[in-house]
Amino acid sequence: PGILVLGDVYHTGWRACIDQAPAKLYRVNGLTRGVFVPEGQHTVTFSYFPMSFTIGLVAAGISALVCLVLFLWRGKKSSDLA
Repeated sequence: PGILVLGDVYHTGWRACIDQAPAKLYRVNGLTRGVFVPEGQHTVTFSYFPMSFTIGLVAAGISALVCLVLFLWRGKKSSDLA
């Protein structure tokens, strides 16, 4: 067993999996990220999906919906005048 330490910066958006099973990610030396790996040969994968990305997607979706409603409402209003 050991700890796999990557040299890039730890952030809460990172997720780790060992052999496709979720694993706890740790802050190592106050800056980098690492994960405890059991003895033997394993596949460790990291993925990055920060909460700010989810918030941005929701905000963009709401904005697009508001624009669509305003566009349709304006189109209907101008056709009523003609």
